[in-house]
Amino acid sequence: MVTGRVSQAFGIVSILLSTAGVGKACLASPVTNAVSAGLLGMPEESNRSSYWDSIERSRQLNTELDEIMRRDSAVIDAYNRGVAAYYRGGAADYQVAESAFREAASAKPDQPVYQYALGDALLAQGKYADAETAFRAARDKADTVAAYHYGLGIAQLWQQKYGDAETSFLAARDKEDTVAANHYALGYTLLVEQKYADAEPALRRAAELDKGPETYYGLGLALLEQKKSDEAAGAFQSAIALKPDVADYHAALGFARMDEGRYADADAAFRAATRIDPNVSILRSRTTPGRP
Repeated sequence: MVTGRVSQAFGIVSILLSTAGVGKACLASPVTNAVSAGLLGMPEESNRSSYWDSIERSRQLNTELDEIMRRDSAVIDAYNRGVAAYYRGGAADYQVAESAFREAASAKPDQPVYQYALGDALLAQGKYADAETAFRAARDKADTVAAYHYGLGIAQLWQQKYGDAETSFLAARDKEDTVAANHYALGYTLLVEQKYADAEPALRRAAELDKGPETYYGLGLALLEQKKSDEAAGAFQSAIALKPDVADYHAALGFARMDEGRYADADAAFRAATRIDPNVSILRSRTTPGRP
């Protein structure tokens, strides 16, 4: 799913199911339950009623749990169909995924994971306003889950609601500091907002967690706009070392070298950029890194 977020949230269903399984295994052993309750043994007449009542209660609970699992099986099936369609990744598949996740979310409105999955399917189709609604519903039901704030931020970002997106990514970062995507998305948004000094620490943290070329590129842009040309050049060189065939990385290095007054090095970087892409616009103002 988008940006790897879904793998975090989709585990919730398996955890719920495994927990239910454990609970049922316990309930299926009335003898063990009776032992733990201090009721097992050759019961005397005075407590025979309690002993058998305990077994009957366990049987009833098993029956109730079977009914819950039977009712939920259709929801789980819809969810699994949605996941399979989503990962096939075609335009029609995303529509199928949307329909399946919507079915699950409608049947179980109290389970935020289904709203989250629906948001991702909508996001993949560019239905950003609808995705925002779905992600917001997931977040409102489980405010402590960083991925729900992240998904909401992505939907807001592509609607150019930059202030709202910044707030969502800050929440995702605060709830899960060790996920690079949370920091990168925040840094990207701050770059778009031209808050370069604020973007720098977010992108530095993202680079610590995930040394990817886009992260170094974004960090370089934040540094370059603050006239930290030498550090910016180092960041762009790190991006180039990881992915040397991206013209924008070389062009950005050229800008950094120009700011340092190293014109021969700047010319070499611009030439490298045009060799990769003859149409690269090396004279445009600073570009932004890749979308999170």
